[in-house]
Amino acid sequence: MSRRHILLAAAAAISLAASGSFAAAQGAKPAPADATKPTQAKPPVAENMKPPAAESAKPAPASDAAKPATQDAARPATAGVAPGAPPGAVVQPADIRGFRSAHFGMDEAAVRAAIQEDFGKEIADRIQVQENTAEKTRVLNALVPNLFEGAGTAGVSYVFGYRSKKLIQVVVLWSPQTDQALTPETLYSSAAILQGYFTAQGYVSETIVTGAVMDAGLLMFRGSDKDGNTTMLLLQGGFAGEGARRNLTPNALLLYYIDDAKNPDVFRIPAGKF
Repeated sequence: MSRRHILLAAAAAISLAASGSFAAAQGAKPAPADATKPTQAKPPVAENMKPPAAESAKPAPASDAAKPATQDAARPATAGVAPGAPPGAVVQPADIRGFRSAHFGMDEAAVRAAIQEDFGKEIADRIQVQENTAEKTRVLNALVPNLFEGAGTAGVSYVFGYRSKKLIQVVVLWSPQTDQALTPETLYSSAAILQGYFTAQGYVSETIVTGAVMDAGLLMFRGSDKDGNTTMLLLQGGFAGEGARRNLTPNALLLYYIDDAKNPDVFRIPAGKF
């Protein structure tokens, strides 16, 4: 699979959040312990993988996103305390501005410069551009190795708004399409590492959801800052088995940073036109 095809496959994942419709979280239930374990199935082959896309999950508006999975996830906000932080630790409130040096509201030239600053000229020179014809947004796609140790190569997509032409979200995708060495087990391990990181970062407590079961897989984390900017971590895959004995075989891990999730800057037909 060529670098261009890998990037385009990675970019397909952005439509899930770009439309403001997240993976079906409405009515999500807490994950049974067994459901969070990957099965021992053989890793999916990259050539046979379908890219994660909006069709893989029933859409739900951001404002109606997943119900809290546990009492801890739903507890009232406590100033300076994060649910996953060590006992007694005081953390600063989360402030979701974008991803690394690329901040929401930047134009394309500034984001390209940020990509080069974060990942180097070689990666910046290989950026691929995609137009999302449904939402009329523009996307810059880059392949980036090891965003953290052992993570493998990820596809990073930077999405620019329909009207503003400014950065409105960033989507990071790990899957066998971006790195053929990734297995269900490594995807699950990365999801657990990132979940632990985000739960300790000072997101508004009322917005935090962890371990919610959805048709598309497991919502490992979702949380917002005081301005409503949102981070979402989805371990996508298929379930096997029945009831509480269902096991998830992950085929992708998606991380979203979203500016104004309730009112995304994407094309919509005005009400009453049809």
